Amino acid sequence: MNYSIWNIKPVPRGEATVTVATPTIATSTIATRTTRYRDLMNTNTAAIVLLAWTRRLGLDDDTLTRADEPHRVADEAADRVRLLHVFGSTVLTGPPGALDRIDPAVLRDPRAAETGTFAAATTAAALARAVGAIRPATTESLWYLDAYGPSPDGAEPLISHDSSDVDAVAGTCPPVDVNEAAVAGLERSFTLLDHAHTPRACSGYAVRDGFLADLRVLTDPRSRRTGDGSTVGRLAALDALDAGLIAQARIHPDNHTARRLAVSVGFAECGWLVTVSPTR
Repeated sequence: MNYSIWNIKPVPRGEATVTVATPTIATSTIATRTTRYRDLMNTNTAAIVLLAWTRRLGLDDDTLTRADEPHRVADEAADRVRLLHVFGSTVLTGPPGALDRIDPAVLRDPRAAETGTFAAATTAAALARAVGAIRPATTESLWYLDAYGPSPDGAEPLISHDSSDVDAVAGTCPPVDVNEAAVAGLERSFTLLDHAHTPRACSGYAVRDGFLADLRVLTDPRSRRTGDGSTVGRLAALDALDAGLIAQARIHPDNHTARRLAVSVGFAECGWLVTVSPTR
């Protein structure tokens, strides 16, 4: 079995930082646009996250930093409409025909430029109606962590890195939780074991677009509200930061348990993504 003992100790802010190559984009523009996030993330983090998303969406690297207006980018090959709002920047992508059916007022609605559950849900509903969605819109709130924060003193959890223990945790959870967490097959995984070596909670991440660690957490229902999920989530986040990555969590806005867990680990909510499958 592949076990390790982790000594989780706090690292004061200022004594440890994450170093990632800064993208060559207009960070002055980003600094202006991300004023509301300056107490949560630094400008370099915003630049990296924006670059990662532009590449994920197949856009030019500077798409999200050119101007303050929301961007509309038609993609003949796309089969979905996606509206991304992150760090104060907004872009709408999708098939040209679908974009033509979307009233520009949807993007001008002040709620579409806000971060939060209500803004995302309201905008998702408007987009779905506009494009005649064939299924409900998918909405994810986007959370980020870019700095080491305080951790419990003296905590030394027993951690397994075996995929079989991840499967064991998944086997105790409802299918809907397993599907949303998607912890199987991650590049890095951490499973918390109790004193009897029974798997209780697991976390891990996959590297996205070279900069982001897409973090997932799943907890045995019998171990929820015990801090086990927060412990393994923090371990995975620390591992990502040690690797020079920015930790990202993509959470359904109505998943209040996951939102509380993200806050406990140290994540900050910085945007959302709405995905809609339009009729042709």
